[in-house]
Formats: sequence, structure tokens, C-alpha cells
Amino acid sequence: MGSNVFVGPSEVTAGQYDGSTSASSTTVRSVADRGFTLIEVLVAFLIAAAAIAALVHVTTGAVASSRVAGQYDEAVARAQSHLAALSVSPLIDSDRQGEEGDGFRWHVRVAAAAAVNTASRFRAMPDGAVTLYRITITISWQQGSRSRAVRLDSARLGPLA
Repeated sequence: MGSNVFVGPSEVTAGQYDGSTSASSTTVRSVADRGFTLIEVLVAFLIAAAAIAALVHVTTGAVASSRVAGQYDEAVARAQSHLAALSVSPLIDSDRQGEEGDGFRWHVRVAAAAAVNTASRFRAMPDGAVTLYRITITISWQQGSRSRAVRLDSARLGPLA
């Protein structure tokens, strides 16, 4: 009679083989059937916690970036509105500023850059004298401890003042 080991899918059977189909055996559980140790569970928990913390950090950063981008969009729209308002009135040298609400401040500077005699090119101005005006519009706001600003620069022709 020999000693044989029979291996099944989830257990190891050790016993004496006597040629018959029955064997006296002692069952020993495999490593896969014992479950996880406490240290394995803690390591898995730490890995999951680190992954969740990284995901929360990335999401928070994305939300903050989206908020800042929205504020820049609003500031550009406000600056374009100020530039459009200059189109309906004659241009004169000026330096104005004020508050718009929602924490936005504006500053509009119009300055004559050069006078040009264009009688042959522009028939709309009979005397032919026009001035090139430089226009600078700045919209600024405070976000936490940081100051942010958008600046639009433009140039327009207007009658010589």
C-alpha cells in the first residue's frame, strides 16, 4: 500500500490508497479558500482610499478651472461691450474707470495716436483730417487673494479733435 495525494479543485486530500474507491483522508484547505488576512484587507483599503483621494483632487481642480474660465469669458464680454459703446459716440481723449457690479471693475483709456491727412482716401470727412485713436479697455476682478484682469487693445479712426 502506498501513500498517495489526490488533488481536487479546492482541497488537498492526503490518505492511504488501498486500491478501493474509499480512502481515509484528512482535508487541508488551500490558500484560496482561507480568505484574506487583515493586512491584505488594510492594504487594499489604503490603495482604494488613495485612488479616491486622487479622483477628488482632480475633480476639484477641474471645477475651479471651469469657474475661472467662466469669469474670463464674462470679463471679455464686458470689455467687448465697452468697446462697442465707443462706436456710437465721437472719440475724444479720455481716461475713465468705474465699478460694474459682481466684483468687476472697468478702465477705458482713449488716446490720440497720430493725425493723418486723408482727404483723398476718405470722402466722409470733408476736411480730410482724421486721428488714429488707441483704445485700451481693462476689466479686472479679485478672486480670493489673486487679482485677475482682461485687457483689450484696439485702434479706431475718428475726426481730428
